Amino acid sequence: MIKKTLVGAGLVAVMAFGLVAPAQAASTSTAASCSSGMYVKAKTSLKIRATPTTKSTALGVFPKGSKACNISQSSGQSLNVCGKRSDVWQEIRYGTTRGWIPRACALYP
Repeated sequence: MIKKTLVGAGLVAVMAFGLVAPAQAASTSTAASCSSGMYVKAKTSLKIRATPTTKSTALGVFPKGSKACNISQSSGQSLNVCGKRSDVWQEIRYGTTRGWIPRACALYP
């Protein structure tokens, strides 16, 4: 049995055994599955960047309080953000967007 439910801006199909599969890609929510099993939460709204620098292309926005899949981390441009000075950047997948945010602005729930 498949039950369709409207969630935020995206329609999802809920299977009887509890799996959720997106009927359409919704960039405003986390991906249905996170292969690492680890998530990060945004301390503040952030631009998701193509590379770990503020000079790279902004691919989207990671809104404050949202959850994303934690992929990896790397050093990059040093910033003074979220009350800390750091050059560590976190690679995330938020919806269909994959890119980089400053690690100092990520919470690990």
